[in-house]
Amino acid sequence: MAIACDTREKSDVFALQAARVLAANGITALLYAQATPTPALSFAVRRHGCGGGICITASHNPARYNGYKVYGPDGGQITNEAAAAIARRIEQTDPFDGVKLEDFGKAVEMGLIRMTSEDVLDARLDAVEPQRVQMGMPHPPLRVVHTPLN
Repeated sequence: MAIACDTREKSDVFALQAARVLAANGITALLYAQATPTPALSFAVRRHGCGGGICITASHNPARYNGYKVYGPDGGQITNEAAAAIARRIEQTDPFDGVKLEDFGKAVEMGLIRMTSEDVLDARLDAVEPQRVQMGMPHPPLRVVHTPLN
């Protein structure tokens, strides 16, 4: 699973905790080392052939809030059916006693938590730039990308 977060308060902490939970359950987490835009998570999921991804963000909500977005192996947000299945599993888990956490350092040593490298972000920009609509005009440096993932 790839994991990214934005710059909201404690997003990085929530991302790290998600990685620890995955590691405790034997799932490898590929964690961005810095705040990353949501489309970069989608790219990492597809580039690394991950089974899915998690982005800690709340999109349009006020900065004091965080959200938990889940992505499938295609890099798009999961379907309502998949979200309902996850919600059912969450409801079956005691949040105080039923969540396993792996020590971060131990998980890194075991290879269950890995940090992404800068080349993933560079590869994303390299992949996006040729997709621009050029309309026959010389193009200035890329400034804005719109991605309708869901």
